[in-house]
Amino acid sequence: MGPEEMEEMDAFDTAHVTVYFVQGNGSRKRSKRSLKQDAMSPLGEIQMDISSLRQCSKYFEACMSESWTGGKVPREFHLEVQTDLRYYIDCFSRVKFPSKRIESVTDCIELFKVASQIQYDHVLGVCERYLAAVPWRDAEEKQIRAFCDSGQISSNPASDLCKRLQLPLNEEERMQSHFNVIESALKRSLELSSSPLLSESRRESSLTEFKDGFFEVAKAGCPELTKIALSTVMSEVERIFDGIMQAYQTRNQGVESQSEFDSDSSFDSDSEFESISTREKIRNRRLQLPVLVDLYKLLRWGNSDQVVVQLLLKDQDFPTLLRQSKFRFIAGSDEEVSERKRWASMVRTIFKDVLAGRLYLTTSERLDLFRRWIWLLVTKECQHDTAPSPKFVLKFILTFPQEEQEEIFRSWATVHKPQVDSLYDFMAEVHSRWRKHLISKAMTLKCSSI
Repeated sequence: MGPEEMEEMDAFDTAHVTVYFVQGNGSRKRSKRSLKQDAMSPLGEIQMDISSLRQCSKYFEACMSESWTGGKVPREFHLEVQTDLRYYIDCFSRVKFPSKRIESVTDCIELFKVASQIQYDHVLGVCERYLAAVPWRDAEEKQIRAFCDSGQISSNPASDLCKRLQLPLNEEERMQSHFNVIESALKRSLELSSSPLLSESRRESSLTEFKDGFFEVAKAGCPELTKIALSTVMSEVERIFDGIMQAYQTRNQGVESQSEFDSDSSFDSDSEFESISTREKIRNRRLQLPVLVDLYKLLRWGNSDQVVVQLLLKDQDFPTLLRQSKFRFIAGSDEEVSERKRWASMVRTIFKDVLAGRLYLTTSERLDLFRRWIWLLVTKECQHDTAPSPKFVLKFILTFPQEEQEEIFRSWATVHKPQVDSLYDFMAEVHSRWRKHLISKAMTLKCSSI
């Protein structure tokens, strides 16, 4: 290129071009006369530096290329307006002010349309980053999704915006994804609530956070979410229950082993004799029991506490393990007493719910519940807080077939151990009431037959 051509090119690069904004007419074919009329009455105009405009806009770079102009670049361009004129002014002004602020999601989408029309890559990138980064209200998210669905923006799944929108997932898949995240969050809070690695305050905080989340889910009124929350609680209840039962087994096995030693042995039952792992299991049991009781209350609130009853009936050895732990450690252990009071409170509520018709158990299940767990409610250390009245227990017994009622009292009368004096005395009162009931019933039947 010679000196004269270079001089001409420099003059061209420092020159300006006028862009006229004219009324758009969609896809309808327009006559030359219509185009000329629009050019004579533009909606607005803007003067741009030719060199800067060509660098920023691929559209204008193509319009000014030699293949289109034949070497003679026009000084005027007419651009059809497809949105509000102010977005065109805004877009072109970013040639000089590339970091200009975007005010809203609506403004960004309209600006994106203009940038896409003139192929202004820098503004397209800014708009996409803005949409991906700012908080969305529900209406704005719908607006963005509608814009993406229109095909005017890249649907690359790897882009920040598409990742945030969870594209290309459909609405049902996105909903399931939200459910999965909610479930994970609930499980995480629940697991932390009984973690021995955390402080007591942190565990309590995690449990409170879980309960808040549980009730938020319940109040949302979504059956799928409620099912997830209840299922999460049920799974954790089963896990904690199994862990507690294993801890009782470990503790009682340790007691049996210790009983082989002479009473004058130098071993200390609560420290030297128990292994570190055993004490750790006992400690974890005590951490988890309050959580179990709280979770039971949540299940009861959601009318799903049947699972707890099934766990109590699942292993017939569990009441025995708890009972053995009771008699070995009752003396001088406030923690043990507190544990049994928690168990007793939960079991008493279950008895009440069975009698009130809230829990649906078969006769054999109710018999198992009574035979295995009634002792806990009337032990001396629990009696003040949880013991049902003899009248209540009689009502429970009277729900059984008569032969089962008789068997209950026959079994009670033939079992007398010092450890269960409180139960024996209590059942004596119940038996007295039962006898009076039978007499009254017999007299009623005799009178009705006359």
